[in-house]
Amino acid sequence: LFWLGRYVERAEGNMRLFRAYHARVAEGLSRNHPLLVAMHDLMAPGAGGRSAVMALSFESPLASALNCASRVRDLMSVDGAMTLQDLGDTSRRYASANIPEEEIAQKVSVLLRKITGFAGLVHENMYRSTGWRFLSLGMSLERAASMAAILAALAREGAPEGARDLALELGDSAMAHRGRYSGVASPTSVADLLALDNDNPRSILYHLSRAKTQISQLPGASDHGRLAPAQRLALKLHTRLAVETPETLTPAKLLGMREGIWRLSDLLLSTYLT
Repeated sequence: LFWLGRYVERAEGNMRLFRAYHARVAEGLSRNHPLLVAMHDLMAPGAGGRSAVMALSFESPLASALNCASRVRDLMSVDGAMTLQDLGDTSRRYASANIPEEEIAQKVSVLLRKITGFAGLVHENMYRSTGWRFLSLGMSLERAASMAAILAALAREGAPEGARDLALELGDSAMAHRGRYSGVASPTSVADLLALDNDNPRSILYHLSRAKTQISQLPGASDHGRLAPAQRLALKLHTRLAVETPETLTPAKLLGMREGIWRLSDLLLSTYLT
């Protein structure tokens, strides 16, 4: 279930990138434009703008998610399993079709609606068992790490034109940004909303808070009153980010946070799943 959560979230994040990339290509932006280069580097470094290669960035984790789901079918709801299967069937159908460039973004939007439907079922319908906690942890850690990479690439000073608006689009937070800030997106406003806002379910801090809570409720989370290693690392990462400000949160710190999130993932795997 932990890997199912990670794969589903990775597929969703890369679907959002793929959709945004092709929406801009359809609008006439050159594939060599710095913004598009940054996008395909986030999806598939070395792909050189080849759509089929970039599509693997979500097709491969989606296939892995389906494989994981087949192994834990008895732990999932019938609706959740059917939603994932429908998503996989639709993705394979699109992959084998010759879809015109101007329709690609719309087709990926269909996939996104299906995959977010699965996420909704996970959080609304699943019993809060230890298995659910691992599924939720996988999704949270993957989303937090992905957002750290996105912000390091797109919210920095000197990023390509349109990069900060793209970061808000990928974080599904453009409307929230308009409601909070009167001006155009800036590196600090984007970092504030997508890294440090504990009420935004797309922000890094939100998911580190959630991961910290979930880990505290796992078996063996404390050792005779002392924090166990996974709980200690989750607390360190959360505290490290919580004391940052939008002005002090540099790309290097974001990438360091991403590395820390992967260390936490590895620690959970070695502690509970090996």
